[in-house]
Amino acid sequence: MLAAIAARIKAHVRGNDRVGRFGGDELAILYVGTDTARAQQAARKLAQHIAATPIPTVEGEVTVQVRGAVTAILDGERSGEAAFARLRNAVRTARPGTIVVAGNARPTDSDAGFDDAAAGVTAGTTLGGTYRILHELSRGAMGVVYRGEDLGLARPVAIKVLRSDLASDAALVTKFRAEAAMLASLHHTNLVQVYSLGEHQGDVYFVMELVEGQALAEVMDTQHEAGQWLPFEAIAQIALEIGDALDAMHQIGLIHRDVKPANVLLDRERDRAVLVDVGVAKRHGDEVDGAGTPGYAAPESFLEGSSESPETDVYGLAATMFCALTGKPPFGSGQLMQVITRQLHDPLMLPSSHRPALTRAVDEVMKKALDPDQKRRFQSASSFAMALARALERAPRTGPDSEPPRERIPRPDAPGSVPLAAVLKQTEVLTGAVVRPASAGAVHPEMVRAAHFRVAGRVIAHLAGDAAVRAISESDPEMASALAPGASPLGWLPLSLLCRLVERAGEQVKARNGGDVAQQLIRAIGRSTVSATFARFFGADPATLGVVSMLAVLPSMWSRYHGWCKARVMKRGAGAADVIITGACPPLAVHLCAAELAKACELAGATGVQVAEQSDGREHRFALSWTPGPDTI
Repeated sequence: MLAAIAARIKAHVRGNDRVGRFGGDELAILYVGTDTARAQQAARKLAQHIAATPIPTVEGEVTVQVRGAVTAILDGERSGEAAFARLRNAVRTARPGTIVVAGNARPTDSDAGFDDAAAGVTAGTTLGGTYRILHELSRGAMGVVYRGEDLGLARPVAIKVLRSDLASDAALVTKFRAEAAMLASLHHTNLVQVYSLGEHQGDVYFVMELVEGQALAEVMDTQHEAGQWLPFEAIAQIALEIGDALDAMHQIGLIHRDVKPANVLLDRERDRAVLVDVGVAKRHGDEVDGAGTPGYAAPESFLEGSSESPETDVYGLAATMFCALTGKPPFGSGQLMQVITRQLHDPLMLPSSHRPALTRAVDEVMKKALDPDQKRRFQSASSFAMALARALERAPRTGPDSEPPRERIPRPDAPGSVPLAAVLKQTEVLTGAVVRPASAGAVHPEMVRAAHFRVAGRVIAHLAGDAAVRAISESDPEMASALAPGASPLGWLPLSLLCRLVERAGEQVKARNGGDVAQQLIRAIGRSTVSATFARFFGADPATLGVVSMLAVLPSMWSRYHGWCKARVMKRGAGAADVIITGACPPLAVHLCAAELAKACELAGATGVQVAEQSDGREHRFALSWTPGPDTI
């Protein structure tokens, strides 16, 4: 049916216009001209012609009613991504038989450059009474990114304002808020940190960390213009860091879907690679429109009936690293369906065909990562990154390297391809498990966050007086350092020291109040610590998500409190879940965890929270239950 409609449209468009499959039951027409009103009129005539002429099928004639939208590719838009995003959003709300003008494209030549992506936001605007807009940084399919200033904390920030047509979609904004809050909870050094989300005169915005640096795409261009390649060591490090960031997203069920050189920033101040632009990220399993950049996005991102998975981001990372190594995306660029056809049916032009200094080990790693079948790719982004890094380490760079690409003619694949199993054995990777590279951040075995000690000092002072805190500090220099007012709450201190502090404090409190109160004391410290730090460590107000969404990110969040253990969550039904914490610890630490879990659920909006503890010394099971509400498992 779609092919018949496309053929009918092709028969009526001008010779220099183009018609292509856009995805699903949608067609895209590139109209060569500058007058949006004339394009709208032409589209209406096409729609009327199709509706007036039934299409023959095996079951008889079918009358088709078309709806559509037109938009202009505006000045400053270097690709059609933003235009296509405007079209798809407008088509969803268009009535059958109508052709609407989408988003910021107006039906006159004089207004062709108008952009209402952030109509109420200009330089000097203050958002939420806290964030002042300074100047524009970039534009994309989702909106405009500005450099701004956090007036309260006196720090620079980046502020992304959603296009007004997207901001008017309540369901989309609700979903975006939830996913922004989930991302804010990650606090990963290689993911841009999201600080807050708000609304200003109908414009939805979110505030994030400002990364001072250049996009990988710009760095590559600069290197190539100077006749130089990016060093193998730098490429390997970028792959490891971005792979680790993607794994962190995948652990909470999010897929980035738009990994490409333009979305990898090289932070010159902190010497790191940062993955940015989560505007088209989706939750694994959600049915959403296709998104991504042709040439870097995996084919399943645009094919009807295909589902995206973490392996989709493996493809995007591999295509990005392919470009960093060779200077061009693996299957070229161009019109969407042409690129997808090459991805699905053409053999990969091996990296060594573009750059002879690359070995067959690199070729085989790339072939696996860029396989059109998701199931044949690496299972995680970090396992691909480690395989690539090992292959690059073993690259025998004999003789001079080739020059960066200008217009190069690829040579045929080298004969005698090395079997993948041999490459994997040679590079000592892909054991089936996700292996975290060193860039994952510091590990703190047998440690807890120092914030526990700051809270403990206040709790002890409240129950036994300031004199009790002074007595404990004077008797133990290590405790004195931990309880010092200037100690950083973000540091790490031994779990055994916290338990020793509680036992000593229990003796002080017992002398005044009677009874053994160590267990009650550690529970009070746990609850108060979570109350004081949860919003900061979580990165968002957990009440906006609910207990289920909070528990979904608990494993990654838990490591911000405890370095001595790992947590995982098991669903048990509506209003119930089990949290399994693995790690050897004294009994007081078990009570600490139970109190913190209960308080976290309460902060997320749960009522009637109950926690049952069961421990065998190393594995500790906490059966959580709460009164079921709208947010249920």
